[in-house]
Amino acid sequence: MSTNRPLPDWLIIGAPKAGTTTLAAWLGEHPGAYVSPVKEVSYFDLHHERGPDWYAGHFAGAQPHQLVGEATPAYMYVDTALDRLAAAAPDVRLAIILREPVDRVWSNYWYFRAMGIDGRPFRRILRTERRKPTSAPRGMPIGHLAASRYIDHLEAIAQRFPRDQLAVLFFDDLRTDPARLFATLCCHFGLDDTVSPPSGGRAHNVGRMPRWYWLQWASLRFGLHRLPFDLGPKMRRWNVRPGSYPSIDPALSAELHELFAPDNERLAAWLGRALPPEWSGASPGE
Repeated sequence: MSTNRPLPDWLIIGAPKAGTTTLAAWLGEHPGAYVSPVKEVSYFDLHHERGPDWYAGHFAGAQPHQLVGEATPAYMYVDTALDRLAAAAPDVRLAIILREPVDRVWSNYWYFRAMGIDGRPFRRILRTERRKPTSAPRGMPIGHLAASRYIDHLEAIAQRFPRDQLAVLFFDDLRTDPARLFATLCCHFGLDDTVSPPSGGRAHNVGRMPRWYWLQWASLRFGLHRLPFDLGPKMRRWNVRPGSYPSIDPALSAELHELFAPDNERLAAWLGRALPPEWSGASPGE
């Protein structure tokens, strides 16, 4: 890897629970790309004080011909992170993958419950964040609902980077045509776009549920994450197993679709294209 060019060459900067882990895993098997072994390095938001040498160390294994990058979905929500990124790597190629807002909120909610990050009932979260849109779970940069209001964050990115440096992808295409979506991403990043996604486009980081909710809650409530030898996080990861979360109630889904409709209209206008049909919330045939 050349040390004379700014780092990184490319970044996946959002959105959470929309397929960023899958895209990073696929890029990790592309011969022309090198992906940081740490998926969410969080250099530009949480660890900037560690300095550029610390950040560059995450790409030390790259070959000279490889383009290097990482995936930290929180970057798209943190203005200071975007400012630091623009100063450090103004020519970086960026990608964001968006998931239908209601699906993303619901998936994010159950992930936070599984990891013990936020155990509040969803209706309480909805009331709180509708009353105060800037409220967020402890330690998180943004709330459940605000993270699905994509357009404000895309506009903030476009204030710092030319539009042609940003590719906006859709989770819907990841499900229905992974080969085409991966080719689009590779082309945008300057990689060989004839390389197929590994494992036939199999998704990574599927749904997870805790074995015992009380253990996840206790690990945060009593500060078990501060145990030596990384025992707290290891225990929390062990306590999570693959599993499907419950389906959202249709009435709640309809309420949330109505809530996100104005943001989605602005998003479609900004992109200059219609959003995937599933984003409307209409039943098939409607």
